[in-house]
Amino acid sequence: MVTFHCQRIGCRYCDDSDNCNCPDNEITININKECSGYKKGVWHYICAVKMAMGNNNTMLPAFDLNTEIKIGVYFIVMLYNITYAYTEYGNWGWISFYDKDEKESKALSIENIFKNYKLNIDQFNLFTHYLENSNNDNEVIEKITGKVQPEEVNDDYIFDYGFINPMGDFSQEDWGEHENLAYRIIQEKNWEDEWVKEGGTCVDFLVFNKHYVLIHAPNIVDINVTYNGKMTKKQREFLYDYFMNRNMPLRANLYYNEDY
Repeated sequence: MVTFHCQRIGCRYCDDSDNCNCPDNEITININKECSGYKKGVWHYICAVKMAMGNNNTMLPAFDLNTEIKIGVYFIVMLYNITYAYTEYGNWGWISFYDKDEKESKALSIENIFKNYKLNIDQFNLFTHYLENSNNDNEVIEKITGKVQPEEVNDDYIFDYGFINPMGDFSQEDWGEHENLAYRIIQEKNWEDEWVKEGGTCVDFLVFNKHYVLIHAPNIVDINVTYNGKMTKKQREFLYDYFMNRNMPLRANLYYNEDY
């Protein structure tokens, strides 16, 4: 057994006693103290979240949500029995962690979570088992979701951008055309007088007055979901399918939360 430590927190072979349990007796250490036998462990994904949050340690920017960080978010909420919410303001979107039991809790910092919330050891061991039997991040996702994810987006179930009404019906339009689409919906529903009285944009009227959900991508890359108050069950079900069929299971699972 190798008895030195590579000093890389997050490796599945490093234990609390500062020993390396890597099965490869020929591992080498490079100048950055990284060993050739490094394998991602549970703490690797959690540290990825912490690094992405940076100094603003209660907000995780949406544009940083790569696969590693998505797995890390899931690990954190499951290991510490907390929840998280996706929030949007203008062109910005972010994830924050919250206490499950507090009705109006403040966003939790990573340090607060580590200090004040108990780690679920059984869940930690289960995740460790996932990693031991996975060769890459996609296989970890498969273990988490309990199903094999498609390699590509399901082309038979494509919705791009547009509005979901409270009944779960979707109105689709090309990127950047949501204001025009909103105006057409207002015309079809004979809401023009009400919209003129309220003032503001057509999009704001649908979202804030008629409780529509807008799917859009202000930066052309990240998919944003804008809504007011809680979504209906039908809207959440639509969004779950929407993201599952884009091979985004962790984003999809957000919409199981009754708080949306």
